[in-house]
Amino acid sequence: MVNRCCGALFPHAEHRHCFKHLYGNFYMEHRGLALKHQMEAIARATTVPWFHMEMRKMLELSKPAHDWLAEKDPRHWSKAYFKSDSKCDMIMNNLCEAFNRSIMDARDKPVLTMLERIRLYIMLLMAGRRVLCDKWHGQVGPRIRKILEKNKGKAQWCIPKAARQNQFEVMHHSGRTFAVDLNAHSCSCNAWDLNGIPCLHACAAISWFHGNPEDFCDAVYKK
Repeated sequence: MVNRCCGALFPHAEHRHCFKHLYGNFYMEHRGLALKHQMEAIARATTVPWFHMEMRKMLELSKPAHDWLAEKDPRHWSKAYFKSDSKCDMIMNNLCEAFNRSIMDARDKPVLTMLERIRLYIMLLMAGRRVLCDKWHGQVGPRIRKILEKNKGKAQWCIPKAARQNQFEVMHHSGRTFAVDLNAHSCSCNAWDLNGIPCLHACAAISWFHGNPEDFCDAVYKK
């Protein structure tokens, strides 16, 4: 009932399930550390072929567990089927849980009072974040820079080859190749498309001309 109402009121909104809660339901019928790790691998797969490969591995481990997952719409719980416009690839609902906890005192108030308290909370939160942004040493914050440094380290295992202007074919040491389009901020691994942060393949392509990966981060992460 709730999903149908949300679909009617917000027809263009994307609905994702929290992996932690989904696994809680899964665990009631299918237990075991191997099944948990495989379910997480399926949820974290960023491309459709990768998703199906991980699903086949689940089938090899347990057909009932595979069938349980196959009944669930992957658009709601696997990165491979997430939309890329939100630049968020989270599979947990930590953000909304944290926000919900922050407005606990306002939730039982009359509607206008509740909304005013939430407005004030968000205003102060944004003001505080602006102060923090002024202390950044670069275009992005320390958390995003840490992710970039990690991806740049992994990029050392990649060989970029220029295909055309700002487009590259990147070969990973595993033998797999990926198409990177710096103009479109896109990689065929789909990770960059999902979260707006250059993936390891994109970092390899950017290093080809000694560029700065921060320049290619989505605007949502910049000052």
